[in-house]
Amino acid sequence: MRGTLIALVLAATATACARPPAGTLRFKPQEPVWKVDDAVTLEKAPKERVYNRTLYHLDGFVVRRVTRAMDLPDKGRAQDVNSIDEVPDSTWFTNRIGVRDVTIDEIRKGPNEHPSPFDNLPVTITGAKEGGTAIGFVVEDARRAKYLLKFDVKGVPEMETAAHVIGHRILWAAGYNVPEDHVGYLTKDQIEVDPEAKLKDMFGKKTPLTWDRVNRALDMVEKTPDGKIRVLLSRFVPGKPIGPYAREGTRGDDPNDRIAHEKRRSVRGQVPLFSWLAHTDLQEDNTLDAFVPASAEKGEKRGHVVHYLIDFGKALGVMNNSNNWKTVGYTYRIDLAASLATFLTLGTWDRPWDNIEQPPYKGVAVFESDHFDPSRWKPNSIYWPFEDADKFDGFWGAKIAMRFTPELLAAVIDEAKLTDPGARRYLLETLIKRQRILGRYWFGKVTPLDRFAVTLETTGAVTLCFDDLEQLHGFTEERLAYRVDVFDYAGKRLAAKPALYMATSRGRACYANLPLGAARDGYTIVKLAAMRGGSTRPAVDVHLSRIAGGKLAVIGLRRH
Repeated sequence: MRGTLIALVLAATATACARPPAGTLRFKPQEPVWKVDDAVTLEKAPKERVYNRTLYHLDGFVVRRVTRAMDLPDKGRAQDVNSIDEVPDSTWFTNRIGVRDVTIDEIRKGPNEHPSPFDNLPVTITGAKEGGTAIGFVVEDARRAKYLLKFDVKGVPEMETAAHVIGHRILWAAGYNVPEDHVGYLTKDQIEVDPEAKLKDMFGKKTPLTWDRVNRALDMVEKTPDGKIRVLLSRFVPGKPIGPYAREGTRGDDPNDRIAHEKRRSVRGQVPLFSWLAHTDLQEDNTLDAFVPASAEKGEKRGHVVHYLIDFGKALGVMNNSNNWKTVGYTYRIDLAASLATFLTLGTWDRPWDNIEQPPYKGVAVFESDHFDPSRWKPNSIYWPFEDADKFDGFWGAKIAMRFTPELLAAVIDEAKLTDPGARRYLLETLIKRQRILGRYWFGKVTPLDRFAVTLETTGAVTLCFDDLEQLHGFTEERLAYRVDVFDYAGKRLAAKPALYMATSRGRACYANLPLGAARDGYTIVKLAAMRGGSTRPAVDVHLSRIAGGKLAVIGLRRH
C-alpha cells in the first residue's frame, strides 16, 4: 500500500511538472522586429577601452576560467534575436546574404564605398601601427584619407593579404561591420614619410619615424622580383576609435549596449563562420568600437557607437604558418587537455593535426578540408561568447554560410588577386568542402527548417510552407517525413492525434489544410519535428496569428 501511494504521488508530481505539449511561450500578434533602435544619440563618446595583451590572456586562461567555473551556470539562449529566432539589424549586424541574394558585383565591392587609395597615390606615412606583431604603418593617400598599411611576411608571398580579403568579403556579406579594405601593389617611390611622423615604443615613448627606419622595415617584407610590394590598405572606420568591445558584459557608459556580449547571437553565431574560414585569431583587439558623430558639424560631440570586426590576415590557416603551430584550430594556445592527452599516451594518440600538410600553391597556407571537424574547432584564445554558443547559434551561423554559392566564393577569391591559378582553384574547392561539412554538422543538431510562410486561401484553407535545409543543400536523398501537431492558444490539440506528413517536393515542403485556433485572432501553434533515419529530431514550434489588417502571419518560432 505504501509503495502504491509513493508511486501515485510521484506520478502526480511528474504530471504537475510536465511541460504542456504546446509549451507556455506565446507571442504578440505582430510582424517580427527586423531593426533594433540601438543607435540612440549619446551626448558624448564613451571612454576608450585599453587592450592589454598580457592581462587579457592571463584573465582568459587562468583568472576568469576559475571564476567562471565557480559561477552558477548561466548559458541561456541568445538575447539579441527577434520572435522568429533571427538577428535583427543593429549597430552590430546588418542582414545581407542570410535574408536575400547577394550579387557577384556586391560581394566584389563589399563595404568599399570610397575611391581606391591605389588611384590616389602616393601614400604618406604618418605613424606606425600599434598593437600586434606584424610590420605596419598609418598612412594617408593623396585625398587625405587615412589607412592602415600592412604587408605580406617575407618568404610567404600573397598569403596574409589574400586571406584578409577573402575573410573580409565573406564576413561583410554575412552581415558584419568591417572596414574598407583594398589589396594592390606599391613601389618605394610611391611611399613618402611625413616629417612629423613618430614611432611609439611599448612604454609610450615617441621617437622620429624617419625614411631610413621605414626603408629598413620595407626590406623585411615580401616583394615581387621587380621590386613591387604587395600591400593591404585598410581604411580607418568612420568616427572616433574607442577600443575593442569586451568579450563579456557590456560597455557601461554606452546606454545603447544593453545585452551582455556573451549573450549575443551576432557574436556567438560567429563560431560556424570562423571555423569555416579557419579564422582562429580572435581576441578583443580584433574587434573595434567607433563613436560615430551625429552630424558632420565641426565640434560635434554627440553620436553613437558602431561595432566592427577587423584584421582577418591570419584566417585560412595563415596563423599556422606565421606562428609555426600545427595545432591551430584544434587547441587553444594553452590547452591543458591536449597536453595531458599527449603526456598520458606518450604522444601515441591520433592527433588530428599530425598528418596535415601545406598545399603546394603560392599564397595558400595550411588550409584543408580532410581533417576539418566543426565539433572540435577552437580559436587560439578562449573567447567566452564562443564557449556559451549553443546549437541554435550554430544553426544560425551555418545557414548563413551555406548561402554562399560557388559563384560568389569564386568572385571573393578573385578579389584576393592571387597570381597562381592553382591556388584559386584549391581555395574554392576547399571552401566548398568545408562549407558542406559545416552545414551537415550543424543542421544535424536541430530540425533544420527555415523560411516559414503561411497562406490563407479565399476558401479558408490554410497552408504552411518551409524549407528543409538538409534536403535543399543535398545532405539527404531520402523522402522526408515530419511529425506535425497543432494546438490553439490555450494549448488544446486541434487534431485527434499528431499527423505524419511526407514531403512531396525537394527542399520546400507545404502542409495544407492546417486547422486554425478559434480564439485570439486564430492563434495557432504548429509543432514540426523532422523524422530522420528512424529517429525524431527536436521540434520547431511555429506560431501563427492574424495581425493588423487581418493578415495571417508567422509571428514566432521556438526551436528545441
